[in-house]
Amino acid sequence: MKVKIKHWNFGWLLAVWGLGISLLQAWPMSEPVFDFETEEEGNGQSEIMPLDTVDYVENAFGLNLHMVYVKGGSFEMGATPEQGNDAYADEFPVHTVTLDDFFIGKYEITQWQWMMLMGAEFARLVVEDSSNTIDGVGANYPTYYVSWERAELFCQRLSAVTGRTYRLPTEAEWEYAARGGQHKDGTKYSGDNDSKKVAWRFLNSDGVVHPVGQKKPNGLGLYDMSGNVWEWCSDWYSPNYYSVSPTHNPKGPETGAFRVKRGGSWRFKQNSCRVSRRFANLSDIKRDVVGLRVVCEP
Repeated sequence: MKVKIKHWNFGWLLAVWGLGISLLQAWPMSEPVFDFETEEEGNGQSEIMPLDTVDYVENAFGLNLHMVYVKGGSFEMGATPEQGNDAYADEFPVHTVTLDDFFIGKYEITQWQWMMLMGAEFARLVVEDSSNTIDGVGANYPTYYVSWERAELFCQRLSAVTGRTYRLPTEAEWEYAARGGQHKDGTKYSGDNDSKKVAWRFLNSDGVVHPVGQKKPNGLGLYDMSGNVWEWCSDWYSPNYYSVSPTHNPKGPETGAFRVKRGGSWRFKQNSCRVSRRFANLSDIKRDVVGLRVVCEP
C-alpha cells in the first residue's frame, strides 16, 4: 500500500510516540483528571501567583503557552456590515454583548503542548489515519483530531497542573477576541479584509495544516483566529440563540445536540474564516481540521 506523507517529521513523531506512551501510562484516558500540587521549594507550600492585566507565558511542564490579556468591553456580535453578503441566517440578529476581562491563547494549542498533557493520543491517531495522509506533524503545528470532550479534558488537566482556571472560550469571547477586542479591527477576517494575509485556507494551504503564527496577527496580537484549524468553543449550538442571548457574558444554550466551533481551517474556503461565521459538530467527532485555543480566567 502506498502511503502519502506530507510535512512528515519522522524523528519528531517517534519522540512523540515514545514520550507520549510514558505520559499515557501515567494518565490513563479512562480515569478522571489527576490531582497535581506544586510545592514551593523550602516551605512545602503551593503558591499560585495572581495574574496581572498583562500578557504572560504559562511554563508548567515546559508548555510555553503564550496568553494574551483581553480587556473586557462591549461589541456588536454577528453579521456586522463588513461581513457583506456571505453571512448565514444563524449570524443574525446582530446584538450587543458585554464581556468581562479574560486571557486567551496567542496561538492554537500545538502538538507539543497537547502531547505533554494528553500523552500518545495524537501520535496514535496520526498513525491510524485511514486516509494515509499526514496533514502536518511537528512540535509547532496545531494539534488536531480533537473532539470537544478531549478539548475539555485538556483544559481540566491544564488547570490541575497550574492551579489556574483554563477552559474553552465561549462563542462570544472567541468572536470578541477574533475581532481584536477593544482594538475593534473592523475586518471581515481576524486582522484583515484579505483572508490570505491572515488565514491558511483551501486556496493557499497546499492541502495541509501549517505551523502556528506564520500569518499576520490581529489587533490583539492573536494568530490563526482565521484558518489553519477550527477551534472549539464551550457553547452548545443553536441557530436561533442570538435572538435570546443575554447581553452580559453569554454562555450559549443550556442544552443541545452540537457544540460550536469557529475560525475555519486549511481545508475550508475563505467564507468559513470570517469572524462571525458559526459552525457546529457533534462533540465526539475527531477530524484532522479541528483543534482548540484556550482561555484563562483572571
